[in-house]
Amino acid sequence: MNRNNDKHFFDCWDLARKIEDRLPFARAKERSELLELEEQLYEESGFYADYTYQEAIAAYREQSDYKKEI
Repeated sequence: MNRNNDKHFFDCWDLARKIEDRLPFARAKERSELLELEEQLYEESGFYADYTYQEAIAAYREQSDYKKEI
């Protein structure tokens, strides 16, 4: 994976990092919004914000392969 060739993955990865950074400090309403955004991230990318980089790559690839089969 690299930022030039895999733009969608890295857009998702950057969003995941922002969610992960904000969650510990979020109040109830913002936390709810962040968790909803994280669910949308999962549907789009196949990984959650707390996945490691390697886990996220593997999940993203699985999601991509699954979408190709459908």
